[in-house]
Amino acid sequence: MFKLEDILIVGGYGVVGQRIADDLAPDYPGRVVIAGRSLERARQLASELGHGVRGRRLDVTDPQSIETALSGVGVVMSCIDQPDPHLLHAAIARGLAYTDIAPHLMTRRPTEAMKVKAVRTSAQIVLGAGLAPGISSLLARLGADRVGAVESVESNVLLSVGDTYGPASQAYLLKEIALP
Repeated sequence: MFKLEDILIVGGYGVVGQRIADDLAPDYPGRVVIAGRSLERARQLASELGHGVRGRRLDVTDPQSIETALSGVGVVMSCIDQPDPHLLHAAIARGLAYTDIAPHLMTRRPTEAMKVKAVRTSAQIVLGAGLAPGISSLLARLGADRVGAVESVESNVLLSVGDTYGPASQAYLLKEIALP
């Protein structure tokens, strides 16, 4: 019988990762894996969420940790900013589906070699899929494509009290707001 592969949520016990895990767990019982540097925190949240969610240790700065954590995984959802794209490279090498909601990987454009390898391994990669600049940039692009020639696009992101975002998202937005 065909076994569906796991969905690995890196940074899964953070504010945004926890929300994603909570949303996915009922629809994918036994397939959601919460990963982070603290195995104890990952397992604790997994236990709280139920639905067969599991915890796994993963340090994105340690290539061996990455290789171990990707065992049995088909989908990687990264909810953390990474100093280097080791996790992305490992996902491409394994031909995994990879989505990154942190804005910093989106600004580090994939190299031509990465694109060629992703095609060769059938990896499906989406970078910078968070609200800002990810989704807001895609919406601006869609609008510009429909309107025709556009010289510039200005956008605003209004976060309400009810929004869920973590300290890394807040720090990023404050940094971006300060830019000219």
